[in-house]
Amino acid sequence: MKYWLLGLGVSLLLVLYGLGAGWNGELWTSAEVTKGPRPSGQPVTSEPQILFGDLHVHTGYSLDANLFNSSLIKNIGVVTPADACDFARYCSALDFWSINDHAEGLSPRVWQDTLNAVRECNARAGDPDNPDVVAFPGWEWSHRGDTPEEHYGHKNVVFRRWGPGEVPTRPIASTERYGLEQIPTVMKSVLSLTGGVEAMSGFNALTHETRQVPICPDDVAADQLPSDCREVALTPDVLYRKLDEWGFDSLVIPHGLAWEATNPAQADFKLQMDRHDQRYQKLLEVYSGHGNSEVFEDFARVGVDNEGNLFCPQSTEKFVPCCQVAEQLVRAECEREDERACDEDVAQAVSVFLEKGDKAGRRSLSRFPASQWQGCGQL
Repeated sequence: MKYWLLGLGVSLLLVLYGLGAGWNGELWTSAEVTKGPRPSGQPVTSEPQILFGDLHVHTGYSLDANLFNSSLIKNIGVVTPADACDFARYCSALDFWSINDHAEGLSPRVWQDTLNAVRECNARAGDPDNPDVVAFPGWEWSHRGDTPEEHYGHKNVVFRRWGPGEVPTRPIASTERYGLEQIPTVMKSVLSLTGGVEAMSGFNALTHETRQVPICPDDVAADQLPSDCREVALTPDVLYRKLDEWGFDSLVIPHGLAWEATNPAQADFKLQMDRHDQRYQKLLEVYSGHGNSEVFEDFARVGVDNEGNLFCPQSTEKFVPCCQVAEQLVRAECEREDERACDEDVAQAVSVFLEKGDKAGRRSLSRFPASQWQGCGQL
C-alpha cells in the first residue's frame, strides 16, 4: 500500500510538471473573424457624434484574461484577437476598440497574429466612410517597480493606423523577463488543472516561444531593429523615445492607478508626473472592472518620514487608512493583557500593512470580519 501511494504521488507530480512545462501544449492562432459588418442603419453624417469604445482589451495571450475566461471563473475558454473583434462587433456593439495584450509576454509571431486579426476586423467593417466598428492595434506596457520612486504603472499604447508600415513590427515591453518565466512550474500546473489544460498549456507554449526570442540591442533606433527580437523600455521616457523613433501617431493611456495588486503600498501617481509626456499621454483611464480612480484625492495608505521610516498616517474626512483600523482592532482585543505585549502585537499587525499593503495586512488579520474594517482603504 505504501509503495502504491508513493507511485501514485510520483505519477501525479510528473503530470503536474508536464502540464506546467507545457507538455503537448500548442499555442493557438487567432481564428478567422466572423463575416461583417453588423446591420447598422446609421447614416453617414458630418455632424459630431458620441461614439462608444473600449481602449483596454485583452485576449488569451494575456495571463489575466486567460485566467478570467478559464473554466475556474467564467468558463469561456480560449479567447483570440479574432474573438475580441466579434465580441466588439456583435455582442457589445462598440464603435471602436483597441487590443492591448501585455507586451511582456508577446512573441514576434503572436504580434503578427494580432495585427492580422485587427486588419481582418477592419476589412470586414463595411463602408470605409461609415464602418460598423474600428479596431486599433496596440499593447500594454506593464511596469511594476519595487519602490514607489521606481514604479511607473501600466500604460496602454494605441496606434491610429494598422496597415503594413503604419505600426511597429514588435511591441515594446517594460521588462526583460520572458512572459511567465517568474511563475513556478508547479503553480502553472495547478492553473492548468483548475483553469483548463488547453488554455494554460497554450499559454505555456507562448512562454516557451517568447523565451527563445533575444532582447533587441539598446544602441539601435527602434525602426532599425530586426523584427525577430524583443524590444524593451525600462522607463516611460525610454518608451516615448522609442515611439518617437517609430514616428507613428499613437496614444499612451495610464491605468491601474488605484489597484493595490499592481502597485507598491506607498505608490503615488504624483511621483510619476515627472515622467509625463503630454504629446502621448492625453487620456487617463479612470474606471475598469479591477477598480476605479475617478477622484484624485490627497491621501496616503502609508506615511514616510524624513528618515525614510514608514508610519501609519492619520485618517482624513474622506479616507481611513486600514493600518489605523488594524491598530484599533488589535488593541481592543488585548485591552486587559500586558500593555507592553499589546503594543508589540499592535506594532506587528500594523507593520504588515506598511510593508506589504492592505491586502496582505487584512489577510494576516482574517479573524476580523469585513464589517469591522469600516470601509478602510477606499475613498
